[in-house]
Amino acid sequence: MGFARNYGRQNHQSDFRRHQEVFFAFLSKITLKSHEL
Repeated sequence: MGFARNYGRQNHQSDFRRHQEVFFAFLSKITLKSHEL
């Protein structure tokens, strides 16, 4: 049970990191477009 809980926590952290990367990529796209304007 403890192993499953630990694994789930690690999985959640990697998901959070992936969402952060997507968010920052999206943010950089917006800033690039605003600079073009």
